[in-house]
Amino acid sequence: MKKIFLLLLCFLGFINSQAQRLTLRDLELLHQCDSPDCEKDYLQQLGYVFKEAEYTDKEKVRVAFSYVTKKDKSKLVIVTHPDNMMILYLPAGASILQELANDIEKRGVKIPGLNDEMAHYRMEGTSYFLSTSYEGKKLTTISLSTFTDPPPQLVKGESADHVRFADADGKFHYMSEFKGKVVYINMWASWCSYCLAAVPEVKKMINQLKPDERKNVVFLFLNGEKEQTPWLSAVRRYEYDKYGLNFQIPTKPFGNPKIAFVLRAYPSYTIIDKQGRLWKNWAEKPGPQAIAEIRKLINQ
Repeated sequence: MKKIFLLLLCFLGFINSQAQRLTLRDLELLHQCDSPDCEKDYLQQLGYVFKEAEYTDKEKVRVAFSYVTKKDKSKLVIVTHPDNMMILYLPAGASILQELANDIEKRGVKIPGLNDEMAHYRMEGTSYFLSTSYEGKKLTTISLSTFTDPPPQLVKGESADHVRFADADGKFHYMSEFKGKVVYINMWASWCSYCLAAVPEVKKMINQLKPDERKNVVFLFLNGEKEQTPWLSAVRRYEYDKYGLNFQIPTKPFGNPKIAFVLRAYPSYTIIDKQGRLWKNWAEKPGPQAIAEIRKLINQ
């Protein structure tokens, strides 16, 4: 009898551990929930308990709901916004994340590599965007996003001349002003920890370019905040003004970089070629590959 009881406990423990390993279908079903209560109920069945909810922007529009497993402290974060929703899966063990990656690839969706753009696929009339995060070459996070009625975007080769941004005095400037030079765009916000953590790499990349190369490149820092004070304070504190041109993204839709390039997250990088055309949306992050891409365009 004792052996049967122990076997039953092992079986229940196995079921419980399996329940905490999310599949791509689990993430998709969470996207179909219409309320935090729906998400909470679904995740409780999978062994996740609600931890906290907090705003991630000063406007108090974007809310992050965090869940954890009691057993191994795996974490799942659901970030909601009127225009989109993102689920970040951060399991405690690499093997758990690899199980999800294998499940995703069985569905025919390619896992984005270290410097790849988001993978896009459609399921039951919904557009999904799959992204990844790495520490070195180690996969650490898988994220799945959906967008409600995504705005039209430029495609590679289309003119970006109409894309506009505002300086500190509120005056509009246009991408057409930089024709003849390669433009490397960094869209960022002062509240974005990932953006600020990338500043040393941005500076390092710019300093690695030769003087004659620097003359043929414009580094454009576009800030997505509504208020000027935190933007200009961060520009001074992190010396953005020493390494490129600084503008804010306008709130009015026409020519808005968020629409033209479909900003999905901060930081985001985009490259415009010397003819003023979109070369790459979701371009390489600051580093050797970005430098190689810039040099290739300079020499074209």
